[in-house]
Amino acid sequence: MEETDQAWNQDANPCFFQVIVKGLNTEAVKIPPEFVKHLRKDFSDKAILTGPSGEQLQVDIYMKGESMFMEDGWKQFCVDNELGDNEFLIFRYDGDMCFNVQVFNKNGLERLSLPASRTKQETAIPVCSMHLHQHKPCQEGRDLPKRKKRSLLKGSSSKHPSSTEAERLEACKAESFTSKYPYFKACMKRSNVEIVFLQPIPTSFARSYLPNSRTEVILLNSEGKHWEVTYVSDKSHMLCKGWKAFVFDNELKIGDICIFELVAKRKMRVHIFPDVEK
Repeated sequence: MEETDQAWNQDANPCFFQVIVKGLNTEAVKIPPEFVKHLRKDFSDKAILTGPSGEQLQVDIYMKGESMFMEDGWKQFCVDNELGDNEFLIFRYDGDMCFNVQVFNKNGLERLSLPASRTKQETAIPVCSMHLHQHKPCQEGRDLPKRKKRSLLKGSSSKHPSSTEAERLEACKAESFTSKYPYFKACMKRSNVEIVFLQPIPTSFARSYLPNSRTEVILLNSEGKHWEVTYVSDKSHMLCKGWKAFVFDNELKIGDICIFELVAKRKMRVHIFPDVEK
């Protein structure tokens, strides 16, 4: 049986489809040669797939001769979504190596959510989120991660708390952050600050406060400097184009905590708490 694929444009976003057959393309899946031209501008050896539930999974991209494949991570995507029984998949390219994957069962109906057997613990790219003034007070004796917030304040004082105490105080600030503005909190993962450079936004936050369309948002750091970043919204919600520049300019690393505070329409102030344990 030959592998079936085809590329076309749909609503200005290029797409291709695949029929998924167990043992044929559940270990790796081919990207149609005609489709590869759409990836040249953004090409990376990593890509993000968003499945029917809106959860993301990272896959590796590799070349074999003139052909391009999704491999490492693809098998897990198939397992998580119980693929391999002649499902019809549409891969829509949203830019920045992000694909939205629609799944149609053999009966022709679109699969709108994950199989019931899938659990939340299997989320591939976890996002720590905190919404709408959720406040966790610091408690004496509580174990806190050792983090400190980047600050513009310079100079010295005659009385300084110890380094460990200062770090605990700053960790407490990150833990108990509150604001009159809507906000969410995210732990930086590899997919956020290396290789693919994408920052997912919690679905409930995006649906409540952000437009349901692709648009530009402004990110501000503690110095008041700003970056224009592309926000995409569909089954997934994330910051993509421009996020990489924000990561580099603010030296974000794996383990850092960022609090995204929506201070105006399409404008977020980002509070950064570096991971000082590294």
